[in-house]
Parts: sequence; structure tokens; C-alpha cells
Amino acid sequence: MNNRNKTSHIVLLALFIALNVIFSRYFSIELQTYKFSLTFLPNSIMGALFGPFWSAIGGIVADIIGMWLAPKATFFLGFTLNAALIGLIYGFCFYKRPKSWKNIFIASFLVNFIINLILNSYWIHIMYQTPINSLIIARFPAECITFILQAIIMKISFNLLPNNFFKLLK
Repeated sequence: MNNRNKTSHIVLLALFIALNVIFSRYFSIELQTYKFSLTFLPNSIMGALFGPFWSAIGGIVADIIGMWLAPKATFFLGFTLNAALIGLIYGFCFYKRPKSWKNIFIASFLVNFIINLILNSYWIHIMYQTPINSLIIARFPAECITFILQAIIMKISFNLLPNNFFKLLK
């Protein structure tokens, strides 16, 4: 890979990291026990373009930059781990794979129910000693709705991108 390609990859990765930070910190809806944002869009596209490793790194960098620029709570390493895991999931589900309903549902299910519902609830439980069962019960309906919305929005977004978009980095 020549220097021009390396530079374009870094710039494109930085763009998706910036979109992640902006969507997460400035364009999100936050409730008592739940947060909805469009971060799944740059994260899923980053996973499709860069694969699991670089998407995980991008998630970590976005979480740290977001906490540095616009902290909304105390920094907790568990949420940074979640950001890395989300990058891994999207990378494994979309990198050099069809952006099919099956892959979208798998990725959306893993992110919404394993990471967001279970792990986020666990981290909140550790941070604030909130009963984990109460958190999971309170957050479950929102995650069900988000799972469906994210899958639909992701499929529409993938379909709107030009056919050669995911070959951009070759």
C-alpha cells in the first residue's frame, strides 16, 4: 500500500470517528435509563470499510475523544470496551460480506441486546449500584424498538450508498 492510500484510509477513518463523536455527544436523545443516537451508522459503515480491527480502534478513539470533548458522565472503561466490541461486531458482520438482512439483523441483535442491554446495564450497575434486573427490565422495550429501527435504517443506508462504495479502500 502506498503512502497516498495510507493517508486516504486514515482520513476516512478519522471522518467516521468524528461522525461517531458528533452523533453520540451532540445529536442523541437521552432518557433516564436509555440513550438513542445514530452512531450505529458511522460504526456500521466503518466496520464494512475497515474490518473488525480498525473499527474497534475507531470505536475506542471515538469514545475517548467524545469523553474529552463533551463528557456527559464519569469516564468508565467498560463503555470504551463496549465501543471496541461494537466495532468488532460491525467489522465481522459487514467487512467483505453482503449487507444482507441476515447480516444486518445479526449485527443489530448483538449490538442492541448483548452490548447495549446487557453490558451497558452491567456497567451502570457497577457505577451506580442500580439493581441490574431493574435496569434490564426498564431498558428492554426500548432496545426492542431500537433493534428494529436500526436494522431498517442500516439497510436503507447501505442501499443508498453507491455500489462501489465498499470497494473504496482497495
